[in-house]
Amino acid sequence: MGKFDGIVIFSDLDGTLLHHGQLHPRQLAAVQYFVDNGGTFCPSTGRPYEFLEEELSELPRKSYCIIKNGTMIYDAASARTVWGCTLDSAVLTKAVQLGRRLPIVSIQIHLENECPRISCDDPDWEEKVLSTDQPIYKIVLVTAPGQAPDILTMLQDETDYQYTVSCGHMIEILSHGSGKGVCVAEIRKLLGDKARVIIGVGDYANDITMLQACDIAVAVESSYLPIREYADWLAPPIGQFPLEWLVRKIESDNL
Repeated sequence: MGKFDGIVIFSDLDGTLLHHGQLHPRQLAAVQYFVDNGGTFCPSTGRPYEFLEEELSELPRKSYCIIKNGTMIYDAASARTVWGCTLDSAVLTKAVQLGRRLPIVSIQIHLENECPRISCDDPDWEEKVLSTDQPIYKIVLVTAPGQAPDILTMLQDETDYQYTVSCGHMIEILSHGSGKGVCVAEIRKLLGDKARVIIGVGDYANDITMLQACDIAVAVESSYLPIREYADWLAPPIGQFPLEWLVRKIESDNL
C-alpha cells in the first residue's frame, strides 16, 4: 500500500500547476511522488486534452482528466472520453448578440477536436459564428486584458447559460449541466472506493465549483480573490510551488 492511497487531487493548470504556462521541475516531481505512492492525480483545465499530450507529456496521466472547463471527462488510462456535456445551438445566436454589445475581441468555439477562433474584426464574423454545425462544448468570449471580471458582472442577470471567467481576458459560456464541480462528482462515482479523500486546488473563478465539490478545498495565495472564500487551506503563490506544498502537507497531516 502507498502512503497516498485513496487520496485524489484535482488540480487546475494555469496559475496553479503551471507558472506562465511552464511546469517547474519541482511541481512535476511533487506530482510524480504523489502518484508513485498511491495517489490519484486528475488535471482539471479549460484546455483541450491535446494540450496535456503535446505540452505536458511528462505529467503523470493515469486517471481521469477534466478538460474544456468541465464540459468533458477524458480517461487517460483507456484513451477515451467517458462523459461530455454540450451546449444547444441557440448559444451561437447568444454569442453573436454579446459580441455586438460588449467589447469582445474574438469568439472561440470549442468543438470536440478543434477550437476555431473568430475575430470580431472580420467583416463576416457573425456569419462564421452562426454557421457552426458541430457539437459545441463551450464558447469563450475573448476581451482585452483585465476586462473579463467587469464584463462578467454585466452578465450576472443572464440565466440561460453559465458564465464564468477563467482568466482576466476570457469569459466562458457553459451549459448548466457542466462545470468542474459536476465533473468532480462524476469522477467520484467512477472512482468509488479509490476516492477516500478528494482535494481540489485552483486559483480562479472557474475553479469555485470544483472546490465546492471536493472534501478539502485549496486556493493558491496569488489567486483571484473571491475564490479564497471557498478554501479550507491556502497554498503558497504559484512562484513558490503550491503543488509541492500541497503534497508535503498531505503527507505531514497523514490524511
